[in-house]
Amino acid sequence: MTHTTHAFDRFEDILSALADPALVPERPAAAAGPPGASVAWLRATVARFSHGEPHRRRRALVEAELARLEPESLRQAAAAAPGGAARVRVVRTLAEALGCRSPQLWLRR
Repeated sequence: MTHTTHAFDRFEDILSALADPALVPERPAAAAGPPGASVAWLRATVARFSHGEPHRRRRALVEAELARLEPESLRQAAAAAPGGAARVRVVRTLAEALGCRSPQLWLRR
């Protein structure tokens, strides 16, 4: 595989390059692993690691879930949540609002 380096110094050129399908590297599909228990599963399942139609479909699902939430209510809930650093309260609040069964599992690190 040959790699080419491109250098941009104008904002318009950067936007153009980001929108150019020829400059988007083709990523091989990831093999799925055990549900929720591996990086392989994550890479094969979430929008961030997909492209084309699977990415558009997965992103639309995430956006629909987020659209049903009220940002101001989330801010207030996170601010009022007990204990821990702000980032922990924010993640816990968002996880609970999205209906995650065990939001504490998202906070292992």
